[in-house]
Amino acid sequence: MLPTLAKLHDPELDFDALGITVCSVAGTNFAPYIQLLGPAGLDIPVVVLTDFDPKGDSASQEDSDLDGEGAGKSYGKNRVVNQIMNHVLDSQEWEKLSFEDVLARGEDHGVFLNAFTFEIDLFNEGTENEFAEAIKGLTDNKKMRKRFDVLSSDPSRLDPKQFLKDVDSLGKAVSRNDWHRSFSLRIWTFVRRISNQHWTT
Repeated sequence: MLPTLAKLHDPELDFDALGITVCSVAGTNFAPYIQLLGPAGLDIPVVVLTDFDPKGDSASQEDSDLDGEGAGKSYGKNRVVNQIMNHVLDSQEWEKLSFEDVLARGEDHGVFLNAFTFEIDLFNEGTENEFAEAIKGLTDNKKMRKRFDVLSSDPSRLDPKQFLKDVDSLGKAVSRNDWHRSFSLRIWTFVRRISNQHWTT
């Protein structure tokens, strides 16, 4: 979805033409990729996007808890500090810094953490109508359509687990390119509408 959103934002942002590859790790095991592409490997520019994944929420992607500081309320924070930044920073620097200090350095090194998961964060930005319209164009599943219509009317009724289950099932049922293109177009329409409102008020 990121390449599509980027190109819709600016036609010049063609990831293929710019030599930018988006790679899904299909989980949370970022370490091998950072070891290969990061400072200790090929040392090429790399950006990591990972989910906050609050603990205790059934929709979160669970990681193994590590003992000591940083266990906290987020699998994502642990992931950034103990699975990603430990391969980005010099080992002595990583050992010397506190958990929060390492976490704070993440964005400076291209490591970004969202507020929940990518899809839910997009929904929470006020895109409930765009989600509902995209779903109608991609499935005839009446129950799923109804769930998104309800969310369109009342976003506070969001059930993260069911929401992500629906999005995932669509990705399996239709071409991922079709899903990403359809949804990205609707999201970009929303972004332009919000931007126009901002500049005209």
